[in-house]
Amino acid sequence: MKVTGETTKPEQLDLTQWQTYEVICKGNRLIHKINGKVTVDITDNHPEALKKGMIGMQLHKGVPMKAWFKNIQLKKF
Repeated sequence: MKVTGETTKPEQLDLTQWQTYEVICKGNRLIHKINGKVTVDITDNHPEALKKGMIGMQLHKGVPMKAWFKNIQLKKF
């Protein structure tokens, strides 16, 4: 893996408030933003990276938790 740039520095989020989470996928490039700030910007060069797939909302293994989603939008560029 090669680091080619920087993202924003980590910051504490107020988890009692809604956050915006944006995922931009252009070919094998993936950009993730939280509240408009880039947190992930990668290019996936794995041979399977450009195959079709599914979109899912994920929680991590561990203590029981809840997640809420609203205003989900899908846009094709």
